[in-house]
Amino acid sequence: IVCFDGGEIICCSKCPRAYHSKCLAKDGGNSVSIDYLPRNWRCKRCKRDKEVQMGEELANKFYAFGDKKIRSAYADYKGCSDFATCCALLSMISEILAKLKNYDYGYYFSEPVDMESVTDYLDFVDTPMDYNIISERLESGTYADHIISTDGEKSIMEDILLHVLCDIDRVHRNCKVYNEQGACGTK
Repeated sequence: IVCFDGGEIICCSKCPRAYHSKCLAKDGGNSVSIDYLPRNWRCKRCKRDKEVQMGEELANKFYAFGDKKIRSAYADYKGCSDFATCCALLSMISEILAKLKNYDYGYYFSEPVDMESVTDYLDFVDTPMDYNIISERLESGTYADHIISTDGEKSIMEDILLHVLCDIDRVHRNCKVYNEQGACGTK
């Protein structure tokens, strides 16, 4: 709720957003009665997100070669046959991380957990991770430092890509492990 006024609210069935009928009208919608809304009513933001197809917001500039900063960070692996493809994918991941940091609740995952205020965090989580650490490692090329050897089935670039994706997954797993089921950050 943005206005913080009291009264009946309309809850989105897809996300945690809630609105007053009069606030929906101010936002360009029609003032509606809760009684006339469909059971699975979705807010304007969720409707927009559903209409955006995969890749529509991502610029095509990354498909051929990827971001210059990413290519430079992993230039030692130019000889890999999949260098261009993996750099393009790493660049898209970097763009997605930037969007996630600015998305609703993204700030929760963009900074390290404050260990002074959350003193028992390390009792539950072995390896803390956040979007900023991933972005910094991605852009500095330090993900390559995590590669000890390849198993022969994957290239070095594929291993780097896998490490990045595992760290992104770790951010969300850590949240789920530490927080109670159903808490706002785990939805």
